[in-house]
Amino acid sequence: PLIFFQDEKHSLKEKRYGVFGQTNNKRLLTIIFTIRNNKVRAISARDQNKKERKQYEQN
Repeated sequence: PLIFFQDEKHSLKEKRYGVFGQTNNKRLLTIIFTIRNNKVRAISARDQNKKERKQYEQN
């Protein structure tokens, strides 16, 4: 499953969003992105930290 959220505290100039998800190899990732000119622009992709992993597993 994917969990979407708005990342309000990291940018004042544009709306940023995030998603928690899992790859086919069971790797837990956090992706941060924005939407510009009707296109998704990835800002970062990384392994989930402990806090994010806990949130993901509770949902």
